[in-house]
Amino acid sequence: MKSATNIEYIIGLFSIIVFAYRCIYVMIPMFQEGLRKKEYSQIMKSFTMLV
Repeated sequence: MKSATNIEYIIGLFSIIVFAYRCIYVMIPMFQEGLRKKEYSQIMKSFTMLV
């Protein structure tokens, strides 16, 4: 098994940054709004925003 290259580490780091951004700025506010309005479809849609 070969070790990862620097490019692979950079791409992995960027993917973690994008995931954290989507979680904090997209999913959490959408989830909270769905809870406030009791719209369960919006709560479920908030989880799909991570992909």
